[in-house]
Amino acid sequence: MHARVMCQEKGVLSLVDDASAFRYATNTLVHSGLLTVRSGPDAHGIWKPSECYLRPRSALTKDACAFFVNAHMAVKAILAKKVGMTRVFQDDGTVVPVTVLQSGPCTVTFVRPLGEARSTGSERGKTNVQLGFEETKEKHLSKPQRGHLKDLSLLRTLREFRLPDGAEVPKRGDTITVSAFSVGDRVRVSGVSKGRGFAGVVKRHGFAGGPASHGTKHTLRAPGSIGTRFPQHVVKGRRMAGRMGGERVTVPGLTVVDVVPEEHLLVVKGAVPGHRGTLLEVRAES
Repeated sequence: MHARVMCQEKGVLSLVDDASAFRYATNTLVHSGLLTVRSGPDAHGIWKPSECYLRPRSALTKDACAFFVNAHMAVKAILAKKVGMTRVFQDDGTVVPVTVLQSGPCTVTFVRPLGEARSTGSERGKTNVQLGFEETKEKHLSKPQRGHLKDLSLLRTLREFRLPDGAEVPKRGDTITVSAFSVGDRVRVSGVSKGRGFAGVVKRHGFAGGPASHGTKHTLRAPGSIGTRFPQHVVKGRRMAGRMGGERVTVPGLTVVDVVPEEHLLVVKGAVPGHRGTLLEVRAES
């Protein structure tokens, strides 16, 4: 951690050259009225936060101190569940469609460096972090899973995320919360899309269908010709009717509209894959 408590009983915090931690912490504490920020340029003329003061008489001062120290998460990725869609109104009256995600808290269950012997090419020197999400009962886990989590809480879901270059490597047992994200961040969300069953070409591929008049009969939504005389078979990749949905989909470029650390909620602009309750992987875009 780059942030450290200088004088907790007085509510004084100091940052060590970490603008990211400054942004994450002020995102929630300033808006809640718990934090006052003093900043200025360093010796090289680069603007950096210098000191942050918490209101000493606040009942949440101690919790806010702990929150501030853990505000900067090296892992800007989290597991979430889709709550649903709604809309928010901006200051200028613009209506923004948003999706609410129940995000974390997640526990770091494993850190896996990709060394020379186990990886090749671009993976060398990278590090994967395994996150666990949602506590469950012992009967719902296999014996190997219980052994893997022997010194941690029993977690239902485990997923791995790749750490960006130069990021701080967390330790097993660390907690990743929604506070790792801030308003304005760009994220990509991955999950399994809604299953649509066996669908025709109009629904599955957007075909226009046949004419609806002038002698057309029973072919309004038919696919039409699927081949020619040569090569005398249906070529691979021909768009036809078939199973639709139920696939892993990644939606990039979504903007974080709001972060609610108290309720572990992440609000992003736009739609994400899946139905309500779908497990999602949220990653920050570089």
